[in-house]
Amino acid sequence: MEEEDKKAELDSEIWRKYEKKEAKNLKKIFITIFLLVALVYVVKFLTKFF
Repeated sequence: MEEEDKKAELDSEIWRKYEKKEAKNLKKIFITIFLLVALVYVVKFLTKFF
């Protein structure tokens, strides 16, 4: 029974680390997309004046 508890604890720890990593990657992707959209918007805005 103790072995199962240790294994379950280890599995949940690995899962938590994986979830943190995934969240960081998603955050980077959303920030990148946001910056690209903002850049395109600024370029379009500036090209109106020229």
